[in-house]
Amino acid sequence: IYVRVGDAVCLRRRVSELPGGKKKPGLFSPSIWQGLYELPLVVAEQPLAPEEFLGSEDFGRFFPSDAERQSASVSLLRREVLHRLSHRVLHLNFYSVQLPPDSLSFPGFLRVPHSELPAYPVPRPIAALWKELGL
Repeated sequence: IYVRVGDAVCLRRRVSELPGGKKKPGLFSPSIWQGLYELPLVVAEQPLAPEEFLGSEDFGRFFPSDAERQSASVSLLRREVLHRLSHRVLHLNFYSVQLPPDSLSFPGFLRVPHSELPAYPVPRPIAALWKELGL
């Protein structure tokens, strides 16, 4: 999810371990994207229609209240982008979420100004999105 809060983009650094050294469960092998920065994710076993995505509990967890969720401007940027890994093919949908600068949504994510995005290493699908968007 390409989240813009004012002029900043929400990112977080990918880690492979939880506190205490336990391995982090997830869809991806820890070594693939460890240390890279990622956009907020909603992972689904099957493709979600835009209405299903917007109504999903996973999408809703990024917002502190229903009012804040309703105030977000959401649009589909890219649908069914294929990214091939050695062991699987990812089917990615990219959504854009625009929030006001004082938003409390997406807690735990860095708010990186657009001008600073090149300093943050990201996985190839996100880098390709940046390029398409002219960032």
